[in-house]
Amino acid sequence: MSIKALTAVWNGSRANGHALLVALAIADGVRPEYGKPVCFAPTCVLARKTGLSEQQVEQALAVLKAEGELGTQHMHLLCVGHAE
Repeated sequence: MSIKALTAVWNGSRANGHALLVALAIADGVRPEYGKPVCFAPTCVLARKTGLSEQQVEQALAVLKAEGELGTQHMHLLCVGHAE
């Protein structure tokens, strides 16, 4: 957990609703030891943390990306033990 990342979201994000909830879940998973804020959270993990569906998380991520509040690299992360 990164208190610095959580504080940055609370103090600087323009997001609201589901997008804010997902931004906070991402900030909670930030790993600062990589030299810059990095979070490796698959959609299924963000869904579990927030209580949202994976579709709602994807929609919130799209809002955060469109607003310039989230940068991503395309990665495929496996959700172990996750079945649909």
